[in-house]
Amino acid sequence: HRDLHPGTMYRVDEHFMLNDWGLAVTKSTHHSVAGVLGFQSNAVLADAISGQPHRYEPADDLHSVVRLIFVYVQCLMPQLTAIGNNPALVSQFWSEKPQMQMDIWTRLQAAAESLDYSFDNVLPQLLPA
Repeated sequence: HRDLHPGTMYRVDEHFMLNDWGLAVTKSTHHSVAGVLGFQSNAVLADAISGQPHRYEPADDLHSVVRLIFVYVQCLMPQLTAIGNNPALVSQFWSEKPQMQMDIWTRLQAAAESLDYSFDNVLPQLLPA
């Protein structure tokens, strides 16, 4: 997808849906970094900072999902929005979040890294009913 953020996801009952597939790619090839940077993985942000194209992988989108949930649960959207699309500031924003080291977030990040799409055992603990 390459551009997961609150404007490209919506919730229907207990399910999250994606829309706006305009930046999606079908193969894992190098592409310029595009879209809203606030929810991108550390790997995407590092390439954006260095000006290098990024080889997008499914884990990048899963990291974006973890960050979306984190911002939603922690009510951090105003702070993230204030940063804008500056990759260095976005990277700093995420590096300064000690809450991301909590067990639940560590498990979600590990699941994203290992391409474990079965977030079902964790998501109910995070989302309001």
